[in-house]
Amino acid sequence: MLLTYEQVAQAAMQLSSDERVDLAEKLWVSVDTPEAIAAAWNEEIARRVAQLDAGEAETVPAEQVIADLLATRTAQRASTPERKQSRFSLRQPPLMPGKLARV
Repeated sequence: MLLTYEQVAQAAMQLSSDERVDLAEKLWVSVDTPEAIAAAWNEEIARRVAQLDAGEAETVPAEQVIADLLATRTAQRASTPERKQSRFSLRQPPLMPGKLARV
């Protein structure tokens, strides 16, 4: 017997948060093929390059973007009560050369 959407959703909500994240990732990956995802990224890259070439986007050094993100995260942590560490926490990535675009 096939389960209805409501039955699946109700059962999924009984899972732990880690299990729900894993399930969500599996479902998300199942939506598109790798080829469709690559094609969508290629379109997005072309759009962003066109914006840069047309002078419609401001470039910001990657180091500055990372510093801004870390400052925002620090401010958020200071203003919120202690909570369980998320599996998807923002960790400081290694500094990379190059620039990120801010539109």
